[in-house]
Amino acid sequence: MTAALRERGVLTAATVVKSRYEAAIGDPRGHTIDLVHFHDEAGQDIVTIIGHRFSDEAERITGHIAVIYDPLHPDHVMSRAALADQGPANVGLPISVAVAIVAMALAATLLTAGRRVLHRRYRVRR
Repeated sequence: MTAALRERGVLTAATVVKSRYEAAIGDPRGHTIDLVHFHDEAGQDIVTIIGHRFSDEAERITGHIAVIYDPLHPDHVMSRAALADQGPANVGLPISVAVAIVAMALAATLLTAGRRVLHRRYRVRR
């Protein structure tokens, strides 16, 4: 569903019919569950439930939330914040591996440089 929303998702404002915030649901930022209503591009009424991390304060104040839906399957909906919170599609593992490799290379470089400084400063023989 996430890939389809990234490829062809349509951004719209949904009316929040009901919102419920759970502060301690296993995520330090909390979790919000919203019952939302919007019209798709074809004018069809869509009523669905979405969830996202973060407080529901903004929705309660404005009565609206930005959502992205799949025009081929309008019931496939996510809040814009939830989609953004997931980061770019299919890059999690490659980025993690790249970061780990860079971190190891940097650590090796720093250790080698530090060792050279110590050898020069204290005239330690190898």
